[in-house]
Amino acid sequence: MMRISKPKELLKLFLAFVLFFSFSNARGALLEEEGVSSLHFLLPDVVTWKIPESPQDYFPEILFEYINGAAEIYLSYDFKELTVGQYEKGDSNASLIIEIYDMGTEINSFGIYSAERFPDSQFISLG
Repeated sequence: MMRISKPKELLKLFLAFVLFFSFSNARGALLEEEGVSSLHFLLPDVVTWKIPESPQDYFPEILFEYINGAAEIYLSYDFKELTVGQYEKGDSNASLIIEIYDMGTEINSFGIYSAERFPDSQFISLG
């Protein structure tokens, strides 16, 4: 079992998780309710972490409500939708936000990743 002891390691793990799902082309069946994301099924169920509120969904016309000031760059890479789940851990004050983006294609996903990453980031090997 992997043990994470430093906040920096937790951040790296979180970023790896987000990147994995932003490159994923997997899609769930569309929900019948209009305006509800098909990405909800990608939010993991974790025993000690709970999502107290329904995940939030953002589509191109309202993306600025979540990332005001940066929505235009995501839209330029053909952003499709975003699901945001905020997790809380048991009785502690710990919380975690998971953002799952659908950029349409792997090329668009890599494009926004390349535009938004920090040049001096240290990368971890996966896979």
